[in-house]
Amino acid sequence: MTLALRLQRHGRKSRPFYHIVATDIRNPRDGRFKEKLGYYDPNHNPSIIEINATRLQHYYRQGAQISDTVRNLTRIKKIALSRIAAAQEESTANSAETEASAPATANTPPAAQDSTPAEQVADTSET
Repeated sequence: MTLALRLQRHGRKSRPFYHIVATDIRNPRDGRFKEKLGYYDPNHNPSIIEINATRLQHYYRQGAQISDTVRNLTRIKKIALSRIAAAQEESTANSAETEASAPATANTPPAAQDSTPAEQVADTSET
């Protein structure tokens, strides 16, 4: 089931009001939805935008497709969307810090071996 984050139109004629919803992409625009994430009212000046950022981010991390209009609304509200989970971001940041603080000797090549190659040993035994 592929999810989409998109607008659902409500309101009367010439007075639109939109719900921001998470829904299956196969559902019609104003049909069944999984969860209401916020609303957008363009009839006021300035427009009213309310978005539950944590739930929006949750669905976006799960791979939901986001509509262009909802993406624009998230930019207006300054909500940063990331496909990487916060726990993964912290672990990659922590691993980068540990790599930076690791001693430089870890990257040095191993010391040359003291033993001589087998060919040289065979040559010395013949003489």
